[in-house]
Amino acid sequence: MAQLCGFSDPKNLIKGVSLSNSRKKRQENLGPNGGMINIRGQGWKEVKLCAVQSLHREDEETLVSGHTSYTAHLGSVDPFRDLVWAEVIRRGEKGRESTVVLGDGAPWIWNVADEILPEAIQILDWYHLS
Repeated sequence: MAQLCGFSDPKNLIKGVSLSNSRKKRQENLGPNGGMINIRGQGWKEVKLCAVQSLHREDEETLVSGHTSYTAHLGSVDPFRDLVWAEVIRRGEKGRESTVVLGDGAPWIWNVADEILPEAIQILDWYHLS
């Protein structure tokens, strides 16, 4: 089930999704999205992309970005979901104490999140929230 988080102050946004529990030193973020591209002779197609990023706590106020990797697929959501899942497994992210999926509200994004990371916090991005 998605958790909707909205904050008027960006500093509170970081605090709102940060690793507030001192045992949670690391957080994984997934940012799936889709965009339309025009392929010569085929017309407009949707490409799906996902950034997978790690954050770690430097101190009480600071989250530091770690390694980021990307996956992409031109086509339907099922193969894309499998690619994202493979990237999560490859990075050893499954089972992290804190995982966040940040999306734009497209139903396929939340369906993928529910299927591969049901324990993740799901956040609607600021642009689409406002």
